[in-house]
Amino acid sequence: MSVGRKDYEERKKNKIERCLERIADLNEISSQEFDRARSLQSVIPLGQPILVGHHSEGRHRAHLKKIDSAYRKGIEAYDKAAYYEKKATNARNNRSISGDDPEAMNRYQKKIENLLKTQEYMKAVNKAWKKGKAALMALGLSE
Repeated sequence: MSVGRKDYEERKKNKIERCLERIADLNEISSQEFDRARSLQSVIPLGQPILVGHHSEGRHRAHLKKIDSAYRKGIEAYDKAAYYEKKATNARNNRSISGDDPEAMNRYQKKIENLLKTQEYMKAVNKAWKKGKAALMALGLSE
């Protein structure tokens, strides 16, 4: 009986690569939007108020909206890049046993063996606990 997919590792690698490509694209978009916002911002003198009632009021408000929009797009792209970075890191570091993994049965078997060893050790510790401090020291436990 065959368990898992033959292309499991390849699919995992492709997922990580797609995330990394997406991160690069989003970082580029973020950088472009921040640069665009800064260039739009450079047109307005620092601290220039909106001249209410003046013929330039509408254009000034529209220009400020463009600047705000560019900064927001840059921040959104940056946040998405951080999300994909986290996703790629999790995919790389994932040690859980997947049903798609062809080695799943072997990994489950090893996990069961380790759990049984731990259980036997804890049984011995419980018996030694009842006997006293000297028995615990004989198991290699410190005070």
